[in-house]
Amino acid sequence: MIQIIRFTALQQTPWKNGGGTTREIAIARAADALIWRLSIADVGVDGPFSKFDGLRRILTVIDGHGMELIGPHETLQANYAVPLSFDGALEIHSRLKDGPLRDLNLIYNPALCTGRAQMMVGYSRHSIEAKFGQIIALHCIRGSISLGDIGQLHQGDTALIDGDAIHYTLAEGASALLISIQTVANNCVMAER
Repeated sequence: MIQIIRFTALQQTPWKNGGGTTREIAIARAADALIWRLSIADVGVDGPFSKFDGLRRILTVIDGHGMELIGPHETLQANYAVPLSFDGALEIHSRLKDGPLRDLNLIYNPALCTGRAQMMVGYSRHSIEAKFGQIIALHCIRGSISLGDIGQLHQGDTALIDGDAIHYTLAEGASALLISIQTVANNCVMAER
């Protein structure tokens, strides 16, 4: 199954602290436990990050100049187009480097799945297959991505590939984030938002 989720169809939810908004792309659960969640956040001001005890995060800045994630023992650098993996339980205060930004977040339960993210930049052709228990998300950061007969992704759009194969081409000057989620749970349910 291949789903195309348009950025324009995502609902924007303001943060309680007023510092930004979140758009949920997709989520998977097993009973009451979160397996993973993929979302886009717009960060407007410095401030605390939400804690997610027992979960891991992969955060990638997809627009803007990045931010520092200041923790109790170290400061992590969230730079543009560089996926950053860290413990969701960390108490973090973010400091924007040069104005507002947008990031793409994968939050996942490491007891139930694994997550990876990699950047792709410039004209190139690819084929990928989501194997059993694997979800692949292809997110268009800039430009456009051709999915052949399936259609095209434009900036902010995401293709979710579940148990299927896909051939895709990044246009000249395009960039994308490829996310792979390998679940170990047999009863997860995926829902797009």
